[in-house]
Amino acid sequence: MPITCDRLVIPPGSTVTIQANWDEFNDILQELGDRRTSHIAYQNNQLNIMVPLPAYTRAKEDLEEFIKILFEEFSTHYRPLGSTTLQNAEKLVGIEPGNCFYIQNSDPLSTETPLNLEQVPPPDLVLEIDISSGNYLDIYAELGVPEVWHYSGESVRIKRLDIDSKTYQAQWNSQYFPGLLLSEALPLYLERTEIDGHRNTMESFQIWVKEQIGKTNIAG
Repeated sequence: MPITCDRLVIPPGSTVTIQANWDEFNDILQELGDRRTSHIAYQNNQLNIMVPLPAYTRAKEDLEEFIKILFEEFSTHYRPLGSTTLQNAEKLVGIEPGNCFYIQNSDPLSTETPLNLEQVPPPDLVLEIDISSGNYLDIYAELGVPEVWHYSGESVRIKRLDIDSKTYQAQWNSQYFPGLLLSEALPLYLERTEIDGHRNTMESFQIWVKEQIGKTNIAG
């Protein structure tokens, strides 16, 4: 009997787990459609469907803006693909990040959903909003994503893929924004959004980035 999700109700902050083979997983993706608040993760014939709390959505939006400020100040060409489903049929894994960005890897220039990473390179940078007790870094490692910014509700950790071990190692800075101790700065600025407001915090962050780039240029 095919799996259907027409009556599936998932409260914010919750996760539903479904046992499904690869074909069933893709059928469920089509049934869920693109216009939804839930995110999915698939591995080992297990599909998790997660719905974030409003607090996580706000943190995602703030982190996205921090990243875009960094791109602007570093004059970096990039392309965001949002929460596009990333999947690899050969490895039987799939996931939807909070956002993902192509920077150095060749942009697939495709609006295809899901994005088939058997045929195109993975995004260079992924923003993972950990809205459940699950940890999906091993899925990103299978997909070959070079860097993940992992927000767990309490901290933001920058993690870089070690290709040999297929594991992520925590870093103080990002390979795409050298010279900035972002693992230290980002949690502080996220806290400031609650005190100073979104706009003031973004302006302060942009000033901080400019200052840090200036110091790096002088030292160089």
